Amino acid sequence: MCRRARATADPRGKTPEERDRDERAKLARDAKNGAADNTSPELKALLNSPMQQAGVMMAVQAVPFRNTAKETSVAVSIEMDATRFRFEPRTNGTVFADKVELSYFPLDEQGKGQHGMRNEIELTLRPDTYQRVRQVGLRLNPRIALAPGAINCASGVRELGAGLLGTVFYDLVVPDFAKDPVAMSGVLLTAGTSQLVPTVVADKLIGDQLLPGPATSRRTFAQGDTLALYAEIYDNIPAKQIHTIEIANPPAWRRRPRSLHVSRDPRRRGASGHRQIEHLRIREADSAGGRGAGPLPAAG
Repeated sequence: MCRRARATADPRGKTPEERDRDERAKLARDAKNGAADNTSPELKALLNSPMQQAGVMMAVQAVPFRNTAKETSVAVSIEMDATRFRFEPRTNGTVFADKVELSYFPLDEQGKGQHGMRNEIELTLRPDTYQRVRQVGLRLNPRIALAPGAINCASGVRELGAGLLGTVFYDLVVPDFAKDPVAMSGVLLTAGTSQLVPTVVADKLIGDQLLPGPATSRRTFAQGDTLALYAEIYDNIPAKQIHTIEIANPPAWRRRPRSLHVSRDPRRRGASGHRQIEHLRIREADSAGGRGAGPLPAAG
């Protein structure tokens, strides 16, 4: 458990929580402005198709976190196979270049489109990074702002060098984190081996001090790998009220429930809440399907 001391204002007159809130709001505005309206016709046609396209193999995970009263900040982890990407060697082979278009198109339960996201990523890789991308692929960790509710998400990628196209469709339930007295975000996961996959779009809100590596969409790991999980717990109980929050881990983690005594400062109403970080090591029993994941000391 990371225990956050009372914040002090920086020279600009804002606490770390206020700067964090401003950054989340900026990302939400960027997502709205980018939308999916300027998606290329080829990729837009596939996003509107009822069938997925496997021209680019991808694994996608979306994890919601609290942002504002009306919107949730969703952390997206996309890992893709770049084996078939066609990079152009430049500057006498010292740089390898390609371009990837990413579009994220969400629909609500009524089939109404929400504000989407589009990124165009210029890949200019050094020879060693280029070889790594060819072997293990690449990762993107963008953010998108979504309203609470059941969402049908379509993620699409267009690689320009070889003209490859790929889409992934999935359902996502975006919670209303202000509805209950205590709420918990989704869970981000990283592994020691996640560092091997180059990340070309980083998460601007979850840095190394909160998660020791980039969030991954993989769910299969090698024996001996170390996992780290990150989640946020939102405290909506009225300010000035002293209370206790218990955080209980699953039995397989072999750790007793713990309690955190909380007394909130009323001037910090609406703060992000408590942040939970766990580290697990994959043991031999795990790789054989057993329940052998044991906890390492918590960060922070």
